[in-house]
Amino acid sequence: MILECQECKKPIGYKGKKAFSHINCEHCGTTYEMKPSSWRIYMLFPFISVGISVFLSVNFITTEDIFIKAIFIFSVSYILYYLLCVFMIKINMIQYIKR
Repeated sequence: MILECQECKKPIGYKGKKAFSHINCEHCGTTYEMKPSSWRIYMLFPFISVGISVFLSVNFITTEDIFIKAIFIFSVSYILYYLLCVFMIKINMIQYIKR
């Protein structure tokens, strides 16, 4: 659960979401957007996830095939980005306001 809808008081989930800048309540359709203070943190997630992916690729993938390393970087960075978003929402580092 990300948060509770202010209108219908039902939980808003994060399953199936691909972007977390704007979210909608599945029950009543109320739109929420990220607080301006949360954007600073949110904008770091792509850099952090790609940096970790490149580090892992350079240090732990022994093949010289650049194609395999690129696929590894893209897939791991996507997964890390999603995990960072969910984790930061759960610990309340990213907050939302009603639009």
